Amino acid sequence: MQKKILKRDGTEQLFESFKIEDAIKKAFKSVNVQYDVSVFFNVLFEIKQKRLVAVEDIQDIIEKEFYKARYFEVMKSFMLYRHLHKIQREQILQLDSDTTYINSTQTIDEYINGSDWRIKANSNTGYSHAGLINNSAGKIIANYWLDKIYSKKEGYIYLYSLNTNDPYYLKTKELSKKLNKESNMKIELLQGSLPVTENPGLDSTDPRFDEIATLVQGGQYAEAAKLSETILAEGIYDIRLMCYFLYGYWLELDLLSLLEVMNCLNHIILENWQAVGPVKKREKFFQTSFNWLFRQVLKKIQYEEKKKTALWQ
Repeated sequence: MQKKILKRDGTEQLFESFKIEDAIKKAFKSVNVQYDVSVFFNVLFEIKQKRLVAVEDIQDIIEKEFYKARYFEVMKSFMLYRHLHKIQREQILQLDSDTTYINSTQTIDEYINGSDWRIKANSNTGYSHAGLINNSAGKIIANYWLDKIYSKKEGYIYLYSLNTNDPYYLKTKELSKKLNKESNMKIELLQGSLPVTENPGLDSTDPRFDEIATLVQGGQYAEAAKLSETILAEGIYDIRLMCYFLYGYWLELDLLSLLEVMNCLNHIILENWQAVGPVKKREKFFQTSFNWLFRQVLKKIQYEEKKKTALWQ
């Protein structure tokens, strides 16, 4: 049996077959196909006569065995994973090695076919379109938090869920208090149980909507958030205003309030969906507003990280 593996840096490492099997199993699982142990045994057979084999050669053999067994989707998933790690290692396209990259198609498919463990782990979320949004967003946020916020050297323990208001949310609140950061805006307006009215959205003829839109287009997000807060305080729970308000709230408290904003959105989706307007095309407005909010948040984070500002440090 093969004794050693030649790593990419030129060093040799003792051969451990379970690592090969783990990689093959993950490829099968990634496309929701039942694991076929014969692929693993065929890979071992191919390399058993060699005293020393390179990592890249082993991966080539795995791809060949997927192809021979006609597991084309599994092979594709394995190749994509392999290529992604290659461009991370070589810093192609400025992809950082400390960042987790998520396959969006796979994420949606895992929710639809019920193979994502998060679905069973969260009994408070229904299997629905809103649940899909919550699940997908939560996966991205959880990985971001693990990659960028919680240092691996600090030894944080993953207790339950990094995409809801659990241990890490409490940690965020704790950090905010330490920095003595408090917002003048009242996020409590969107917490708790919101009253359901016949027409909760803002009337399109209300001049304040045009005023807010103009402020947003001009990059005056704080002013747009404050005006949105005034309207929300009147009991007009328009999802567009909610997202303008939450973005302004996040900007005021900086990066540390991101989880609080996400928990607020999570609560709106799961507990107060019927109180949200506009009623007509509610989901369409939600998707548009939700996408706008996250594009703005992402742009801000990327800017802070690129410039290495005091805020990011």
